[in-house]
Amino acid sequence: MLGARAWWLVVATSLSAGLAWADDGPQEKLRDVLETSSSFKVRATAAVALGRLGDPAAVDPLGRALRRDAHFAVRAAAASALSRIDDDAAARTLLDGLGDDDEFVLREVEKALRSFHRAPRQGVFIAELTAGKDETRRRAAALALAAIAQAGDDDVARLLVDGLADDARAVRTICRQALDTLERRRAVPLLVLALTHEEADVRRQVARLLAARPDASAKDKLTVALMRLGEEASVRRAVVDAVAAHRAFFDEDALAKTASAGEDEDARLAAIAVLGALAGREHITRLSALLQDPSPRVRSQAATALIDADRAAAKVAIAAQVAREADDRTKRRLEALLRALR
Repeated sequence: MLGARAWWLVVATSLSAGLAWADDGPQEKLRDVLETSSSFKVRATAAVALGRLGDPAAVDPLGRALRRDAHFAVRAAAASALSRIDDDAAARTLLDGLGDDDEFVLREVEKALRSFHRAPRQGVFIAELTAGKDETRRRAAALALAAIAQAGDDDVARLLVDGLADDARAVRTICRQALDTLERRRAVPLLVLALTHEEADVRRQVARLLAARPDASAKDKLTVALMRLGEEASVRRAVVDAVAAHRAFFDEDALAKTASAGEDEDARLAAIAVLGALAGREHITRLSALLQDPSPRVRSQAATALIDADRAAAKVAIAAQVAREADDRTKRRLEALLRALR
């Protein structure tokens, strides 16, 4: 059915027989025809012609046609025409068209919004995405901003990162997909920076996006994120998975050496955390042995890393260490980890 409707739209917007004035005639006549002609074909052709003129004065009549015309072809033609007008009012008017109850018209409106990357009207879409109350309009704004970001605007791409925290799943999905398809050299720095975003949901999603496109430039920041104190469990799990996806960029032999005998305790703790995320069998054995390290901090970090690597092995090893742990603070920490494993 949609194919037939699309065919009718093509027919309606291409007919110009008897309308030689449509391409270069006076705008007032075009506006009058758009609002008064009894033929939907003529009204649709007038809408297309107004769009070709590109005059902001045509926004109001095209907006009325988009909102009120009885025929889907005219409303769709008005949406397409509005996309040709380089004006904030045209962008806002297209957003108003998202209330249409015709699926084909809605697709044309969304297509028109995306086309604004040719003449970006970021301010309209940014305001809607960041402060809009209506989910449908935020979704459309996200689509438009995604197109602008794909065209090369990194400032807009940063806004899509913030959009990952939107209340609406549809908006979050659009932002996530846009970032996922952004070229690597532009996307990875944005995602790495967002590992410290104030919203936990954003941190979780960017970690997952980084896991899907491993890059050497991300491994150090992922290590820092892995060591973040008080991180939400779901975010930390996503970071662990991202570190594991970056295995090829870590020197595991060097990490093992640092974890077991490094002179800098903070470096040891970071190495232990990464080994837990990488979760190799040899690393599990090493982490279990580190539960008896002289340093209480190392023992605690080894327990956490073991949980990341293998929960079943961790439960056995940590229970054994609790029985022999002499440091009260470390023992309480290990007991808390053990309870969380049950």
